[in-house]
Amino acid sequence: MKLLLTLLILTATAAWGAGPYLVCDPQDGVTDYKLVCLNLPEQFHPAQPDGSTKIDISGIESASTQCELFAGAAYTIDGQPQEAIEWGPSVPFVLGRPAELQSPTNIGLRNE
Repeated sequence: MKLLLTLLILTATAAWGAGPYLVCDPQDGVTDYKLVCLNLPEQFHPAQPDGSTKIDISGIESASTQCELFAGAAYTIDGQPQEAIEWGPSVPFVLGRPAELQSPTNIGLRNE
């Protein structure tokens, strides 16, 4: 039973990847997202099929970082998406990523 539970946890972890992920609700017509964070290069991500986003933010350093997320849609010619994208208003937020945590120390048992 323990082996089955361990395999289930490992499978779930592998299926979801690294993470954590920045996500948002689906939006009609959105084809792309742009993430802009202070002192980092702009990141461009295609929207999920339902118009939402799922951006892996594991590479952002530990600290509080001012960020903005933009939703956009590609211009089209005869219904074909082009490289030019119109960006909507941004949503600003401060991403607070915890510092590297240390291992617990002085582990023991106590009757209380």
